[in-house]
Amino acid sequence: MRTKIIFTIILLAGITGATAQENYRQLMESIVNRSLSMKAARETFTADSLGLRRGLNPEDPTASVDFFLGSGASFEMKVEQSFDFPTVYRHRNKIGKLGIARAGQQLDGRVRELLMEASDLYLSMAYNGAVVELLTRRTETIDSILKLTDIAVEKGDRTILDLLQARSMVSEARGLLVMAKSEYKQAEAALRELNGGQPVKIKPGAYPDFAFSGSQEDFVEAAMAGDYNMESARTDSLIAARTLRLSRNEWLPQLVVGYRLDMDQGHPRSAIATGISIPLWQNRGNVKHAKAQISAANTRKADIESRLRVTFGNLYTQYQSASEALSAFDRSEQDYPELLSRSAAAGSITSIAHLISLVDWYEVEQVRQEVEYKLAQSSALMIIYLMD
Repeated sequence: MRTKIIFTIILLAGITGATAQENYRQLMESIVNRSLSMKAARETFTADSLGLRRGLNPEDPTASVDFFLGSGASFEMKVEQSFDFPTVYRHRNKIGKLGIARAGQQLDGRVRELLMEASDLYLSMAYNGAVVELLTRRTETIDSILKLTDIAVEKGDRTILDLLQARSMVSEARGLLVMAKSEYKQAEAALRELNGGQPVKIKPGAYPDFAFSGSQEDFVEAAMAGDYNMESARTDSLIAARTLRLSRNEWLPQLVVGYRLDMDQGHPRSAIATGISIPLWQNRGNVKHAKAQISAANTRKADIESRLRVTFGNLYTQYQSASEALSAFDRSEQDYPELLSRSAAAGSITSIAHLISLVDWYEVEQVRQEVEYKLAQSSALMIIYLMD
């Protein structure tokens, strides 16, 4: 049973195209459900399920007629039907049902992959949108510094080195802005394609605000309980065990029943035919193969469980680290640009000093945005892993 965990999920205001009641997971599901990838995954599941239902019935009956050449009407007709031992059909049906369950788990896993893809693209748009706004203001500020520095150089108040430094700052800022716009457009195009060709409008910095109250062990156990890779590994072990039982039962003789009619120059003679088919060669090695499958399935399950525990543990650590790093930023620093403007207006600092200090603040704010983005990424993954 999944561990009960108390957590809250709040979608910050500013998501256009989704109702106010829609949480982050529901928003991602609405995007994924419009995608061709989701349609392909469902159709693949349907095809796999139908395929796993094949071969569960008895073999087809056989019929033959032999005509004897010569005088008079002479022929022999035979109709035969073979049956496996009843337990063979039972084990095959069980394996078929387990295979369908595993196909369902693979579908659920594919859905989760698409949710993560949609989430990554959504967060990329939110982050790069915020970065574009910040870098646009930063570039405009550095442009102003360059103009003031150019004037100061002409007056002899600044050196040519100051001018070159200002130009270098402008080049860097413009380059970062171009890259951020490119990242935003790429994520926007990919998310639109995933959303069935419909654009998704996202307010810059609109991240899911996620609070997890449990410990690392709580999160790992909760995520493990509903992980589709883990469920598939368990199902593989069940299929392997059932296949071993089937292999042992396949050594039981097949039952053969039939009807025979002989016509010898107009004199009919009929009989009921019965017999067995002894499996001497065809199933040789099946039991050893099934035992090897059990060993391999159990080892894979242990390997997946070990890797998932590390993965989920690291995800929790990333979430905690990003939360602590973000809390280290003083939110009162958001008022710093306004304080600088007041100081410049009062003549306490020069215009160039004002702009340079503002650029420094932009750099710190960009670092804060990166930390906030990392927190949003880990939070979104935790949301997807837990809300199943």
